[in-house]
Amino acid sequence: MSREITTKADNDIFFHTDYYYTAGLHFDYRRLVETNTKLHQFAAGANDSSRLLINYKMGSKIFNSRSIFYKEIATMDRPYAAWTYAGLDMTRFRSATKGIRLGMELGIVGEITGLGQLQRWWHRQTHFLVPKGWGAQIRNELVVNLNLNVLRSVQLGNSIDLVSHTAIYGGTGLNRISHDVTFRFLRFKPISLSYFTNSFLSWNKLSQKKDKEFFLFAGGGVDYTLSNIFIEGSLFQVNSSPFTVNAKTWMMRYSLGLMYSQNRSSLSATVYHLSKEITNGISHNYASLTFAYRF
Repeated sequence: MSREITTKADNDIFFHTDYYYTAGLHFDYRRLVETNTKLHQFAAGANDSSRLLINYKMGSKIFNSRSIFYKEIATMDRPYAAWTYAGLDMTRFRSATKGIRLGMELGIVGEITGLGQLQRWWHRQTHFLVPKGWGAQIRNELVVNLNLNVLRSVQLGNSIDLVSHTAIYGGTGLNRISHDVTFRFLRFKPISLSYFTNSFLSWNKLSQKKDKEFFLFAGGGVDYTLSNIFIEGSLFQVNSSPFTVNAKTWMMRYSLGLMYSQNRSSLSATVYHLSKEITNGISHNYASLTFAYRF
């Protein structure tokens, strides 16, 4: 199974909240690249046996103020924002413990996404209170972002390892440097072949049928943010939004979850805790559920 489709849903409803990063839906299609192709030779070089994966993705995210019941700007601690995107990234594993990923996202933010209308419709259908601040959301803008990710792992014992993940994001939407460390426990594969790094793909169907992963993980990370369009609005003054606030420069993130993979499918569940993103805000929790199918 050298190809995979993935669906991921993020939501904070599991914690009975509905604010900040409140909902997201993401779809991915990825595949292994054969070593004798021009794409592999271009990305990894001739006579290079690195594992190369290419991923096509699309998705959306919704951000709300903590107080969703009032439409006056004075009651908001952060702006409403809607984000829809498509993207492409390529991951190269030079060894079982080292990888690098380059990616690009192209999308739109603002009313043009239709996500504000969708959220209000959904809340009416499910009899939730309808958010009333979308009239002051981040204004329409085309967003282009690039990212570079470096992955490393160190084996600490028979059933535990440490994965380091450093990322740089740059563009008109998000400018940030991040670093994460994650401990994996129980039965996991090297990061070049693991669902943890979306690399549980193989040309050898017989060996993959015998491969399984089941592990718990716990990690933490820190973000250094230079700009964030979903909080601070556009980098361009000619497209200023009706309400913005400053994003905190430093933010901490924590995660806890489990992953299971066998043969054609994978499942994962992750809980995230985020420290304050804005000066007058509070911390936030949300959860992610992911399903992957290989063919």
